Amino acid sequence: DRCDILDLAVSTFFLNRTNRSGILKAGVIGGNDQSGNYKIDCRFNKINLLRRMEVIASKRNKITVTNLDAIELIVREEKKSENLRKLAYFDPPYYYKAESLYMNHYKPDDHLVVSNHIKSIKKFHFVVSYDDTPEIRALYGSLRQKRYSFAHNIINSREGKEILFFDNRLKLDNLDSRNPIGYKRSKKNQDVIIYKDYQSKLKKSTAV
Repeated sequence: DRCDILDLAVSTFFLNRTNRSGILKAGVIGGNDQSGNYKIDCRFNKINLLRRMEVIASKRNKITVTNLDAIELIVREEKKSENLRKLAYFDPPYYYKAESLYMNHYKPDDHLVVSNHIKSIKKFHFVVSYDDTPEIRALYGSLRQKRYSFAHNIINSREGKEILFFDNRLKLDNLDSRNPIGYKRSKKNQDVIIYKDYQSKLKKSTAV
């Protein structure tokens, strides 16, 4: 049956917010019998989600959806960019367990090809995020990096480990002492980014 594109968008959005980490194969938050600690609507705060949509909508004139392959996008932006006045954030598919997380996932050779293109970028700055694996660290080992952990709830509550790689031309302060998950938007002003050392507070409370 043919569906209206808006209906599809709403359905996709609902499923993203009500399944573990937005992944359909991971199952409904709380389980089918809703016996888990968190229920199906724990990530479906309508007021908060509407506010986020409004923020995105207010910046719609600055957003372009290309649906391009990563390499095609890099080539295009290299031709358009000048004077390094642009920052690209790359978030490739996870290396481990990718087949269970994505409809279309990378194979090892795909990760290699993409990494070579990213590392060869000359005309704009970039940041790359990945799951923290030996294979990925080997591919991006020539770049500055930051390893960090966070609470992961795709299937079972556990510690997730990720890694960020930075263009070596970027000037970075406090890279070694700060955890990326500590950066949040200010509740008073969504355009302002603040930093809070949540892990330090957690360690102190645990020690008490």
